[in-house]
Amino acid sequence: MQMNIEFHARRTDPETSHKAAATVKVFANVHYKLILASLEFHPGETIYQIADRTHISHVAIARRLPELERAGLIRTEGERPGPTGRMCRVWWLA
Repeated sequence: MQMNIEFHARRTDPETSHKAAATVKVFANVHYKLILASLEFHPGETIYQIADRTHISHVAIARRLPELERAGLIRTEGERPGPTGRMCRVWWLA
């Protein structure tokens, strides 16, 4: 799966941010595949559950989920408590 999502750093960001934006496409596509596979076999998961199954940090998962949602591949429905007790959105394949 190759998604046409542009990753940019702000003009005022340091050079390291520009380098990171240039390389994110490489691993983002791997993240997309792993997230979609996790939701295919385990629908209705929070970012923390997806992170546990995919071995991707919950921060990276949180970045990819809105991108997949905008692409129409996943949707959110409902909430449940995360490990800290704060409510987390629950994600499903679209």
